[in-house]
Amino acid sequence: MTLTAEQAEEVSKTIMGIRNGIFADPSGAAEKMFGYKFWPRQAEMFDSVWKNNLVCYGTGHKVGKTDMLCCLPVMWLLSHWPGFVLIIAADYRALISKVMATIRARVRAVENYLVSEHGSRFWLEDNVPQRDSWTLGDRWKLVLLSPDTPESVQGYHSEGSQGGSLFIVEEASHLRQEIHDSLMSYADDPRNCVLYLGNPLKQDEPFAEILRQERPETKRWHVGNISSWETPNSVATLEAIKRGELTEADCWNGKEVVKKAGLAT
Repeated sequence: MTLTAEQAEEVSKTIMGIRNGIFADPSGAAEKMFGYKFWPRQAEMFDSVWKNNLVCYGTGHKVGKTDMLCCLPVMWLLSHWPGFVLIIAADYRALISKVMATIRARVRAVENYLVSEHGSRFWLEDNVPQRDSWTLGDRWKLVLLSPDTPESVQGYHSEGSQGGSLFIVEEASHLRQEIHDSLMSYADDPRNCVLYLGNPLKQDEPFAEILRQERPETKRWHVGNISSWETPNSVATLEAIKRGELTEADCWNGKEVVKKAGLAT
Protein backbone atom coordinates (compact mmCIF):
# COMPACT_ATOMS: atom_id res chain seq x y z
CA MET A 1 0.00 0.00 0.00
CA THR A 2 1.51 3.32 -1.14
CA LEU A 3 0.57 6.40 0.87
CA THR A 4 0.27 9.94 -0.43
CA ALA A 5 2.38 12.63 1.25
CA GLU A 6 -0.68 13.83 3.20
CA GLN A 7 -1.55 10.29 4.33
CA ALA A 8 2.04 9.61 5.36
CA GLU A 9 2.10 12.77 7.46
CA GLU A 10 -1.17 11.82 9.16
CA VAL A 11 0.13 8.32 9.84
CA SER A 12 3.32 9.75 11.35
CA LYS A 13 1.33 12.02 13.70
CA THR A 14 -0.92 9.14 14.80
CA ILE A 15 2.04 6.84 15.42
CA MET A 16 3.77 9.47 17.55
CA GLY A 17 0.61 9.97 19.60
CA ILE A 18 0.26 6.22 20.23
CA ARG A 19 4.00 5.88 20.93
CA ASN A 20 3.94 8.66 23.52
CA GLY A 21 0.89 7.11 25.20
CA ILE A 22 2.58 3.72 25.46
CA PHE A 23 5.82 5.17 26.87
CA ALA A 24 3.81 7.14 29.46
CA ASP A 25 1.80 4.11 30.65
CA PRO A 26 2.65 0.83 28.84
CA SER A 27 0.34 -1.50 30.77
CA GLY A 28 -2.49 1.05 30.78
CA ALA A 29 -2.21 1.42 27.00
CA ALA A 30 -2.22 -2.37 26.59
CA GLU A 31 -5.34 -2.68 28.74
CA LYS A 32 -7.13 -0.16 26.50
CA MET A 33 -6.19 -1.94 23.30
CA PHE A 34 -6.62 -5.54 24.41
CA GLY A 35 -9.30 -5.23 27.08
CA TYR A 36 -6.90 -7.20 29.29
CA LYS A 37 -6.51 -6.36 32.99
CA PHE A 38 -3.02 -6.68 34.49
CA TRP A 39 -2.65 -7.38 38.19
CA PRO A 40 -0.20 -4.96 39.92
CA ARG A 41 3.02 -7.03 39.91
CA GLN A 42 2.32 -8.16 36.37
CA ALA A 43 1.91 -4.52 35.30
CA GLU A 44 5.17 -3.65 37.09
CA MET A 45 7.01 -6.34 35.14
CA PHE A 46 5.41 -5.22 31.86
CA ASP A 47 6.18 -1.51 32.40
CA SER A 48 9.83 -2.17 33.32
CA VAL A 49 10.62 -3.04 29.70
CA TRP A 50 10.06 0.59 28.65
CA LYS A 51 12.06 1.97 31.58
CA ASN A 52 15.17 -0.23 31.51
CA ASN A 53 17.73 -1.55 29.05
CA LEU A 54 18.20 -4.88 30.89
CA VAL A 55 15.32 -6.58 32.73
CA CYS A 56 15.33 -9.91 34.60
CA TYR A 57 12.36 -11.37 36.51
CA GLY A 58 12.22 -14.61 38.44
CA THR A 59 8.62 -15.79 38.29
CA GLY A 60 6.61 -18.54 39.89
CA HIS A 61 3.93 -20.67 38.24
CA LYS A 62 0.74 -19.02 36.94
CA VAL A 63 1.70 -15.39 37.54
CA GLY A 64 0.49 -14.25 34.10
CA LYS A 65 3.88 -14.40 32.41
CA THR A 66 2.61 -15.99 29.19
CA ASP A 67 -0.28 -13.52 28.85
CA MET A 68 2.18 -10.67 29.30
CA LEU A 69 4.54 -12.27 26.79
CA CYS A 70 1.78 -12.21 24.18
CA CYS A 71 1.11 -8.48 24.75
CA LEU A 72 4.72 -7.30 24.88
CA PRO A 73 5.74 -7.76 21.22
CA VAL A 74 2.71 -5.92 19.86
CA MET A 75 3.10 -2.98 22.24
CA TRP A 76 6.85 -2.79 21.63
CA LEU A 77 6.37 -2.69 17.86
CA LEU A 78 3.69 -0.03 18.18
CA SER A 79 5.97 2.17 20.28
CA HIS A 80 9.16 1.69 18.23
CA TRP A 81 9.15 2.70 14.60
CA PRO A 82 10.71 0.74 12.98
CA GLY A 83 10.93 -2.03 15.57
CA PHE A 84 12.10 -5.62 15.98
CA VAL A 85 11.24 -8.36 18.50
CA LEU A 86 13.08 -11.65 19.00
CA ILE A 87 11.64 -14.31 21.36
CA ILE A 88 13.68 -17.33 22.47
CA ALA A 89 11.90 -20.13 24.34
CA ALA A 90 12.98 -23.52 25.67
CA ASP A 91 9.57 -24.96 24.75
CA TYR A 92 9.82 -23.93 21.12
CA ARG A 93 6.80 -25.92 19.93
CA ALA A 94 4.53 -24.33 22.52
CA LEU A 95 5.93 -20.94 21.54
CA ILE A 96 5.01 -21.53 17.91
CA SER A 97 1.56 -23.01 18.54
CA LYS A 98 0.26 -20.99 21.48
CA VAL A 99 2.20 -17.75 21.74
CA MET A 100 2.30 -16.94 18.03
CA ALA A 101 -1.45 -17.59 17.71
CA THR A 102 -2.18 -15.35 20.71
CA ILE A 103 0.08 -12.60 19.40
CA ARG A 104 -1.83 -12.70 16.11
CA ALA A 105 -5.08 -12.32 18.06
CA ARG A 106 -3.58 -9.36 19.94
CA VAL A 107 -2.62 -7.77 16.62
CA ARG A 108 -6.22 -8.06 15.44
CA ALA A 109 -7.38 -6.45 18.69
CA VAL A 110 -5.00 -3.56 18.05
CA GLU A 111 -6.32 -3.22 14.50
CA ASN A 112 -9.87 -2.96 15.82
CA TYR A 113 -8.75 -0.37 18.36
CA LEU A 114 -6.95 1.70 15.73
CA VAL A 115 -9.95 1.63 13.43
CA SER A 116 -12.34 2.66 16.21
CA GLU A 117 -10.09 5.33 17.73
CA HIS A 118 -8.15 6.61 14.71
CA GLY A 119 -10.11 5.42 11.68
CA SER A 120 -7.07 3.59 10.32
CA ARG A 121 -5.26 0.24 10.50
CA PHE A 122 -2.13 1.94 9.15
CA TRP A 123 0.53 -0.02 10.97
CA LEU A 124 -0.21 -3.42 9.46
CA GLU A 125 -0.33 -4.65 5.92
CA ASP A 126 -1.71 -8.00 4.87
CA ASN A 127 1.52 -9.96 5.22
CA VAL A 128 0.93 -13.63 6.00
CA PRO A 129 2.69 -14.77 9.22
CA GLN A 130 5.24 -17.49 8.67
CA ARG A 131 5.71 -20.38 11.08
CA ASP A 132 8.35 -18.60 13.16
CA SER A 133 8.42 -15.04 11.90
CA TRP A 134 6.14 -12.19 10.90
CA THR A 135 7.04 -9.04 9.01
CA LEU A 136 4.42 -6.38 9.65
CA GLY A 137 4.42 -3.93 6.79
CA ASP A 138 7.97 -2.88 5.99
CA ARG A 139 8.84 -1.47 9.40
CA TRP A 140 8.21 -4.14 12.03
CA LYS A 141 9.40 -7.70 12.43
CA LEU A 142 8.82 -10.51 14.96
CA VAL A 143 11.03 -13.64 15.08
CA LEU A 144 10.73 -16.76 17.26
CA LEU A 145 13.79 -18.93 17.96
CA SER A 146 14.78 -22.11 19.75
CA PRO A 147 17.74 -21.95 22.19
CA ASP A 148 19.23 -25.06 20.53
CA THR A 149 21.01 -23.01 17.87
CA PRO A 150 23.11 -20.28 19.59
CA GLU A 151 24.51 -19.02 16.29
CA SER A 152 21.01 -18.05 15.11
CA VAL A 153 20.86 -15.34 17.80
CA GLN A 154 23.61 -13.38 16.07
CA GLY A 155 23.23 -10.90 13.24
CA TYR A 156 20.24 -8.81 14.37
CA HIS A 157 22.06 -5.55 15.08
CA SER A 158 20.59 -3.84 12.03
CA GLU A 159 17.02 -4.93 12.77
CA GLY A 160 15.06 -2.12 14.39
CA SER A 161 18.26 -0.08 14.48
CA GLN A 162 16.35 3.18 14.07
CA GLY A 163 13.52 2.47 16.49
CA GLY A 164 14.64 -0.21 18.93
CA SER A 165 14.75 -3.99 19.41
CA LEU A 166 13.33 -6.18 22.17
CA PHE A 167 15.01 -9.52 22.93
CA ILE A 168 12.93 -11.83 25.16
CA VAL A 169 14.10 -15.10 26.68
CA GLU A 170 11.23 -17.19 28.04
CA GLU A 171 12.16 -19.79 30.70
CA ALA A 172 15.59 -18.19 30.91
CA SER A 173 16.87 -20.85 33.31
CA HIS A 174 17.72 -22.81 30.15
CA LEU A 175 19.73 -19.90 28.74
CA ARG A 176 23.22 -20.95 27.70
CA GLN A 177 26.25 -18.72 28.25
CA GLU A 178 26.97 -18.27 24.53
CA ILE A 179 23.42 -17.04 23.87
CA HIS A 180 23.60 -14.72 26.88
CA ASP A 181 26.88 -13.27 25.55
CA SER A 182 25.32 -12.63 22.14
CA LEU A 183 22.28 -10.94 23.66
CA MET A 184 24.44 -8.69 25.82
CA SER A 185 26.00 -7.23 22.68
CA TYR A 186 22.54 -5.91 21.71
CA ALA A 187 22.21 -4.21 25.10
CA ASP A 188 24.98 -1.78 24.13
CA ASP A 189 22.34 0.18 22.21
CA PRO A 190 20.21 2.12 24.76
CA ARG A 191 17.17 1.90 22.44
CA ASN A 192 17.11 -1.88 22.88
CA CYS A 193 15.88 -4.01 25.77
CA VAL A 194 16.88 -7.53 26.80
CA LEU A 195 14.29 -9.31 28.97
CA TYR A 196 14.80 -12.61 30.86
CA LEU A 197 11.81 -14.39 32.43
CA GLY A 198 11.31 -17.69 34.26
CA ASN A 199 11.98 -19.79 37.31
CA PRO A 200 15.72 -19.90 38.19
CA LEU A 201 16.06 -23.68 38.36
CA LYS A 202 19.73 -23.85 37.33
CA GLN A 203 21.81 -21.89 39.82
CA ASP A 204 25.03 -21.96 37.78
CA GLU A 205 23.54 -20.38 34.64
CA PRO A 206 23.48 -16.63 33.74
CA PHE A 207 19.80 -16.16 34.66
CA ALA A 208 20.21 -17.20 38.30
CA GLU A 209 23.47 -15.25 38.60
CA ILE A 210 21.73 -12.06 37.46
CA LEU A 211 18.91 -12.55 39.96
CA ARG A 212 21.41 -13.04 42.81
CA GLN A 213 23.12 -9.71 41.93
CA GLU A 214 26.44 -10.92 43.38
CA ARG A 215 28.78 -9.95 40.51
CA PRO A 216 29.40 -6.31 39.51
CA GLU A 217 28.22 -6.81 35.92
CA THR A 218 24.84 -8.06 37.11
CA LYS A 219 24.16 -4.73 38.85
CA ARG A 220 23.24 -3.22 35.45
CA TRP A 221 20.04 -5.24 35.42
CA HIS A 222 16.62 -4.24 36.73
CA VAL A 223 15.73 -7.33 38.75
CA GLY A 224 12.47 -8.55 40.30
CA ASN A 225 10.89 -11.70 41.71
CA ILE A 226 7.19 -12.57 41.62
CA SER A 227 5.85 -15.44 43.71
CA SER A 228 2.85 -17.53 42.70
CA TRP A 229 1.42 -16.73 46.14
CA GLU A 230 1.18 -13.03 45.24
CA THR A 231 -1.32 -13.52 42.42
CA PRO A 232 -4.94 -12.43 42.98
CA ASN A 233 -6.15 -16.03 42.57
CA SER A 234 -3.73 -17.35 45.21
CA VAL A 235 -4.62 -14.56 47.64
CA ALA A 236 -8.36 -15.21 47.13
CA THR A 237 -7.83 -18.95 47.70
CA LEU A 238 -5.90 -18.40 50.95
CA GLU A 239 -8.53 -15.97 52.22
CA ALA A 240 -11.30 -18.46 51.41
CA ILE A 241 -9.44 -21.14 53.38
CA LYS A 242 -9.08 -18.78 56.35
CA ARG A 243 -12.81 -18.03 56.24
CA GLY A 244 -13.53 -21.75 56.23
CA GLU A 245 -15.15 -21.61 52.80
CA LEU A 246 -12.55 -23.97 51.34
CA THR A 247 -11.12 -27.14 52.84
CA GLU A 248 -7.88 -28.92 52.04
CA ALA A 249 -9.90 -31.50 50.12
CA ASP A 250 -11.50 -28.74 48.03
CA CYS A 251 -8.07 -27.53 46.97
CA TRP A 252 -7.52 -30.72 44.99
CA ASN A 253 -10.60 -29.88 42.93
CA GLY A 254 -9.94 -26.96 40.59
CA LYS A 255 -13.63 -26.35 39.82
CA GLU A 256 -14.47 -26.26 43.52
CA VAL A 257 -11.74 -23.70 44.20
CA VAL A 258 -12.94 -21.46 41.36
CA LYS A 259 -16.54 -21.68 42.58
CA LYS A 260 -15.98 -21.17 46.32
CA ALA A 261 -13.14 -18.63 46.16
CA GLY A 262 -14.69 -16.66 43.31
CA LEU A 263 -11.54 -16.82 41.21
CA ALA A 264 -10.97 -15.28 37.79
CA THR A 265 -10.65 -17.94 35.11
